[in-house]
Amino acid sequence: MINLNSTAFKIASFGKIGQWLTRSIVATAFAVVAVMLLNLLYSINEPTFYFLILGGFALCLIIIQMAYIHSYESTNMIVLDKFVGMMLALAQIPMTFKLVASAYLLFHLFNILTPFLVWKFYGKNMHNLPGAFGIIASDICAGLAVNMLLRFMLWVTN
Repeated sequence: MINLNSTAFKIASFGKIGQWLTRSIVATAFAVVAVMLLNLLYSINEPTFYFLILGGFALCLIIIQMAYIHSYESTNMIVLDKFVGMMLALAQIPMTFKLVASAYLLFHLFNILTPFLVWKFYGKNMHNLPGAFGIIASDICAGLAVNMLLRFMLWVTN
C-alpha cells in the first residue's frame, strides 16, 4: 500500500533534490521554467491558466501539509514552498532576462530577510504558524514582495 504522506514528502522535496545543498536554487530555477510554460498557456487560454494556478496552489498546500505530517523533523528538505514563492514573484511579470534575473535574486534575498523583518516588526515567528502555513508563509511573503517591487519598477520606468 502506498503511504500518501511519504509520497507527498517526495513530491514536496522534489525527490533527492531536497537533500542537495543547492535545493532552493534548483527549485526556483524549476519555477522560472514553469512560469514560462504557464505564460504560453495564458496566451492560449486565460481561464484555464487561472484555474491551473489556483488549483496548483491549493494542491501545493495540501502536499506540503502531508509532507509536514510525514517528516516533521526534516521540513528543511521541502522545496515546493520555494517553487510556489518564485512562481508568485514572476506572476504576470514580462519574461525578460533582466526581470527574471532580478526576480530570482530578489526572491532569495527576500526569502532570507522576510522572517526576520516580520519577527522584528510584529514579534511573531512565521515558522510557528501551524503545519504547511509555517513552511510556506515566508516564501509567499517574499514572492509577493518581489512581485510588487518588480511591478513598481516597471511602472516607474514606463
